[in-house]
Amino acid sequence: MSVSTRLSIYWPESQVEKRPEETDTIVLTTPSGKYIDIRSYKSQVLLSDKSLTKFPFEWAFAGNELPVKNHPSQVEFSHDFFDSSFILKYCRTKRDGHGSLPCRSDIPIDCGTFKTLDNGVREETGKMKNESTGNFESYIEHWITLDPLKSTPTNMLPLQVVQDGSLNYALFDILENKQNFEGRFIRLGVWAQGLLWDKKNLEFPISIVRLHLNNKNWDIIISFGRRVPFFKSLASTEVHNGEIVKNFDVIWTCLEAGII
Repeated sequence: MSVSTRLSIYWPESQVEKRPEETDTIVLTTPSGKYIDIRSYKSQVLLSDKSLTKFPFEWAFAGNELPVKNHPSQVEFSHDFFDSSFILKYCRTKRDGHGSLPCRSDIPIDCGTFKTLDNGVREETGKMKNESTGNFESYIEHWITLDPLKSTPTNMLPLQVVQDGSLNYALFDILENKQNFEGRFIRLGVWAQGLLWDKKNLEFPISIVRLHLNNKNWDIIISFGRRVPFFKSLASTEVHNGEIVKNFDVIWTCLEAGII
């Protein structure tokens, strides 16, 4: 279970010079390995409906993190559960009526190899789709694990020691109406992130949110899409494992909840 942020990414095969990190990337991962990874561009932190004409994210996806058997330093990341690139292409193809619809089973599984550098930064190497080129390329990413209780959007504190206090976490997933919606919401410590695909809306199918708990209020850090109010109310909902929550016209189930 972790809250992570990316410090940098470099694509050696693209022959592009290393540049400062252009995104505010945060990944929330539950104890079972289910995660949400949201990579918003730094120039557009807080968004509104007026920004819906352009998708202001490098990538937004969710899936499962699974260690590779007999290779403890390698981790597989599936994201066929939710992938903004696939969804946008699917909706564009269906809306325009040209070409074949993309197949979800064709979304590749990324595999990263991790090592911890002397400065505590986690270095990940592997191959995945470069959203800038559309090609499957080698990459080098640097990550830090954040303190899930003390970090803030303006002060990303690295996790130094095991938490002294208890850490609440909860994962929601769509239970019913999968013909209309698909999505995931994770609340972990003072952070929460959510993704939702409204399948009936081909123009603006994706809603995304990142929230941070400030005292007793969940502040919106990133807000994009028509259904952001769904997530704000979910963040304040206390749930138990297996509990069903009806949120507006979407029915969710809590797949994980607990205190560590």
